[in-house]
Amino acid sequence: KSGYGGQTKLVFHKKAKTTKKIVLRLQCQGCKHVSQHPIKRCKHFEIGGDKKGKGTSLF
Repeated sequence: KSGYGGQTKLVFHKKAKTTKKIVLRLQCQGCKHVSQHPIKRCKHFEIGGDKKGKGTSLF
């Protein structure tokens, strides 16, 4: 009888974490050695965003 097989392996549905740890990959200019520097967890991470000038307000 075909058609009654179903899923043989389990499908993982539970995702515990909603954020990822941000990791900076720092590379040495001389020897090209790569070191990873972890930062805290966050949902949104931006490097080099808009600078806030002195005495100006962001709208």
